[in-house]
Amino acid sequence: MSESAELLALVNAELRRRITGGAPEEFSEGGQRFRLMSMAELQALRKDLMAEVGAQGGSSFRLMQFDPQLG
Repeated sequence: MSESAELLALVNAELRRRITGGAPEEFSEGGQRFRLMSMAELQALRKDLMAEVGAQGGSSFRLMQFDPQLG
């Protein structure tokens, strides 16, 4: 599996967690505040990674569009 395909799998997993409410976009730890990538940023990254995987001849991923309002 290429690095792009591995990253795509991670982005898909993170989108799934966000949609099901299992991962916040912001959190605090040790007195510091952290902001994760937004849904829009993750979706843009996913689109780019899908193009890379497709260009490498990968065909094991299906194009899906996530609608955050459905979650």
